[in-house]
Amino acid sequence: MKLISILAIAVLAVALSGCGGGGGGGSAVIDPPVDVTGPVYTVAPTAEYVDSTGSVLFIATVTDASGIASVKAVVNGVITNLSLVSGNLYSGTYDNFPDNTGVTDLTYTAVITATDKSTNANKTSVNATFTVPVAGPPPPPIVN
Repeated sequence: MKLISILAIAVLAVALSGCGGGGGGGSAVIDPPVDVTGPVYTVAPTAEYVDSTGSVLFIATVTDASGIASVKAVVNGVITNLSLVSGNLYSGTYDNFPDNTGVTDLTYTAVITATDKSTNANKTSVNATFTVPVAGPPPPPIVN
């Protein structure tokens, strides 16, 4: 009986050794780190009113480890998408900005927001100010 018990234990040990278990030898899949850092403005964005055309020109230099998905400027609720010019330089134009018909120059603030490819918007959006001068008087009528 003792011999049968030892034999049974040996057979059971051999049978169970092929079950694999859960350890060692395999390679674990590790998720890449999550990008939680928003884009960085390496040069302060600018906004410039171009009096001769009534346009506002926006320029921003932006970088991010995961790449830049979009750069936008917002003035008075109007969104202007900036396009990649080269390297990390983005530019865009808001055409037909309204003339200043008041009596003093008006200063506006554009909010420039960059979003990286992992959808982290830079929460500390950068403001760029520009001035729209008072429109001059209309030209005098031409009299013949």
